[in-house]
Amino acid sequence: MKKVNIAVPYLDNMRRWIDSRMLPLQSGSLSSLSQGAKKMIADSEDFREYLMQFAQEADFNISDIKIQKMAALFGHTVEGETGSESYVLPENCQSTGTKRMVELESLIYTQLKRQASLCIDEIEASMHPNLMEYILAKFINTPDNQSQLLVSTHYDPILKDIDDLFGKDSVWFTEKGKDGNTTLFSLVDFKGLNKLSSIHRAYMNGQFGALPNVL
Repeated sequence: MKKVNIAVPYLDNMRRWIDSRMLPLQSGSLSSLSQGAKKMIADSEDFREYLMQFAQEADFNISDIKIQKMAALFGHTVEGETGSESYVLPENCQSTGTKRMVELESLIYTQLKRQASLCIDEIEASMHPNLMEYILAKFINTPDNQSQLLVSTHYDPILKDIDDLFGKDSVWFTEKGKDGNTTLFSLVDFKGLNKLSSIHRAYMNGQFGALPNVL
């Protein structure tokens, strides 16, 4: 609720700060680009350049994205038998992974501009693991970055990136109890981590819990 019966400047300032610094949760499911992402592509040349550079670095084979009457059109350039060929395809011809990439990068771009916090649920959804790790690495290595990215994932091999991509204190596990409640606990709660040859292998062996009980 953003409405109160009285004017409280302190609360108004706090609400404006939250609106500016806390971006909406990005869930794993995505069927089409949001109106917000399309508006950014249409209105911000800086964002379009940022997005095109990301798409080329991440090998998406996208040469351009335009918005016409709030419909997204994707330009693709490929090498055919006669040389370079260009095509323009509508949004419904794009993969879920391509649309999710555009959506995530629109949020991350906004997050970096505002130095805000962003939560992404199931960041690995519809994307190759290498792309997921590239998105995380690009965010972490952004200079003068004071924003915060909180992600959830079922992709356990990301534990192999500990100390290379992020620290041990960045990893938290969740485990559902018999009563249906979920417990949240940190990796650094466990002793002897530096003696392990592989934290990922230790996790898969059940040393930290947080594994489904598959019969």
